[in-house]
Amino acid sequence: MELSQQAQGRPVENWTSSYLSSVAHRTKWLRPSRQLKPGDLVFVRDEALKVQDWPIARVTDVHPGDDGITRVVDITCRGRTYRRPVVKLIPALTDEDLEKSSHPTDAERTQQEE
Repeated sequence: MELSQQAQGRPVENWTSSYLSSVAHRTKWLRPSRQLKPGDLVFVRDEALKVQDWPIARVTDVHPGDDGITRVVDITCRGRTYRRPVVKLIPALTDEDLEKSSHPTDAERTQQEE
């Protein structure tokens, strides 16, 4: 089977793989990221699995450090609760994320116009 035929046969797998790979790249320390909060959906990064097979979990509790930055959270995945470092989690898009991306701020509009 040709590569193009294989790609057409698995659109969800291809999208999932490319999406998760793009958001998995972290720009650590370069800019502040959104802090996870209870109720957030996340993908659980697992090097033993293909990207498209990473499980989805829900954040149930956060554990901020003395500096106020959350580095560890509790998640529920497949009916069990786990404690995981946030670097092993990839936030799923939220309604807030979609709203920000579809409505540029005044500063972003000014930069686009220049």
